[in-house]
Amino acid sequence: SKVEKGEKKGFLTKIMYLQPHTRGLLGNLCPNATKACSDSCLIANANFNYPLVQKGTFAKTWLFQLHPQYFLERMIMEVLQFSLECTMSEMQGAMRPNGTSDIKFYRYIDFDLLHHDTGIQFYDYTKNPYDIRVPHPSAYSFTYSLSEHPGAWERALVWIQKGYSCAMVVAAHGNNTMKAAKAAQEQMVQKGFFEVNGMRLPVVHGDDDDLRMLDNQGSLVVLYAKNKALREESAFVQRVHLR
Repeated sequence: SKVEKGEKKGFLTKIMYLQPHTRGLLGNLCPNATKACSDSCLIANANFNYPLVQKGTFAKTWLFQLHPQYFLERMIMEVLQFSLECTMSEMQGAMRPNGTSDIKFYRYIDFDLLHHDTGIQFYDYTKNPYDIRVPHPSAYSFTYSLSEHPGAWERALVWIQKGYSCAMVVAAHGNNTMKAAKAAQEQMVQKGFFEVNGMRLPVVHGDDDDLRMLDNQGSLVVLYAKNKALREESAFVQRVHLR
């Protein structure tokens, strides 16, 4: 539903979903995932619980792990097909390769060239802490995703100081309902900033759409807690005292 909100801004969006963290066949596709992140991952919630959807994500994951060259060629082909769909719809294309994974696809695919040929903008959330210098920042936008990891805020501040954005999950203090989590998000957005170590970080609403490449870089993207994250008590979720 959040992706569909981008259509009002003239964007068609495609997201690829694979099996994350320890659910892959031959390895972890989210090497920096934390326990809270894994527990609340989208792959085990909402529409992903349907058996057919799970089979599809497993099939794509195994294809990537067992036949990576074919997988990457197929991925490029689908990007080209998507660009035709965008042209016919007279809309801008956006694509998120890692919907539920955290693979460094830019090591294998020239996204700058793909962007040049198709006009599609690529973006992702990531927990990879040291990949600040991405090869093609004009074509592939990254938002660092905060977790309960002890060094998460330190890494986030480095990203922000380098001009990138970071995402943070919020919920209400003492209340595990989604309504309260949304209220906590709105309160932070209305305030306009979040203070960390004496720094006032500008705040961006993260659920109005999924077009992270349009955010003012150096911002803190605020997402309200969903599903299992509503009950998460670790630092993965920032608890806000509602006024």
